[in-house]
Amino acid sequence: MPGDIGFHTNRFHETLGGFITIISKNRGIDFPYPPGPYLLLAPARVLGLETPLLLQIGAALADSLSAILIYLIARRVLPSRPAVLAAAIYVFTAATYLTTWWSFDTHIITQSLYLLLIWGIIRAWEEWQSGQCYREWTLGLVALSAMVFLGHFGFLISSGALLGMLLSVVWLAGWLGVPWARRVCRPLTMSIAGGAIFAIVFFYSAYLPMFLDQLEIARSGGLPAIAGQDPVSREVLWNTLWQAGLIAHYGFFPIPFAIGGFWLLYRRQGWQITTGLMGLSFVVALIFATLPFITQISHSPRYLMALGWVVATGCAAACDALWRRGGAGRLSVLTAGLLVMLNTLWYWLTPMLWRARPPEPF
Repeated sequence: MPGDIGFHTNRFHETLGGFITIISKNRGIDFPYPPGPYLLLAPARVLGLETPLLLQIGAALADSLSAILIYLIARRVLPSRPAVLAAAIYVFTAATYLTTWWSFDTHIITQSLYLLLIWGIIRAWEEWQSGQCYREWTLGLVALSAMVFLGHFGFLISSGALLGMLLSVVWLAGWLGVPWARRVCRPLTMSIAGGAIFAIVFFYSAYLPMFLDQLEIARSGGLPAIAGQDPVSREVLWNTLWQAGLIAHYGFFPIPFAIGGFWLLYRRQGWQITTGLMGLSFVVALIFATLPFITQISHSPRYLMALGWVVATGCAAACDALWRRGGAGRLSVLTAGLLVMLNTLWYWLTPMLWRARPPEPF
């Protein structure tokens, strides 16, 4: 499953040669391609591995780490066994297989860093509430957020939207005098702003002329004019969202299960940082799912992939609740799980057996 391995190999060598700021193109639209994952893997060159193998091993290790991070995040709101189920849901739904097939190595590595950032925010929030480790967690989150912002442009957009909403909630609550908000407002703002400023100053500022040109084109001709393409029909967008998105990525059932599981967690535990991030992640996903129907372009920051940890955690909570409801609940969990696994097998086996290209993850 070679996917984009040739592109990543060339980009890796360009980065090591000092060619950092390139312009990449996706469906006609120019965008920055950050070098973060290549720089993280660069020291492993001393092992003597060929570049394609090094990239694939790096992505595989990051993907494996993601399952552990899902468990650690889920443990903040779930007992141990449902948290293990959350990690299993993350691994065995088809979404991660799609990124592997396409060899979206920088995306895979950045998604793992994104999960590490989510876990870091949760742990830092808990420490800050008790007045501990302000400096240590702040510096750590500056580094993590910068690595995510410099890892993949799609994650810059999706994580930036999520963290921007979180900061807005915290600042509003702090302005209203809520005690927990006042304790975390300053260190959280410094953490996120520090990473964003670093990424903008040392990388994205080089693309300012390109962004200004795109803004002018969009102002005069609409967003489809940036790609030089005709607007995509809403019927095509809906079919893509339904088939390539909700079904291909997750086998559909984990999505409603996740929404129900989130509601259960919120009812039991109220608003706290983990449920808050889950709720805001749903809002971000809804915005990016709706946006193409307004702009009539099919580009997205791979928001369904960024939503993976929420789907896994919420779905595990719903499955655990249904399992405790008796035979009918267990039957529904087993049936949904079987259908999800069949969906995953389909997108795992058909590329190998019949060379059928799966949909591009988004």
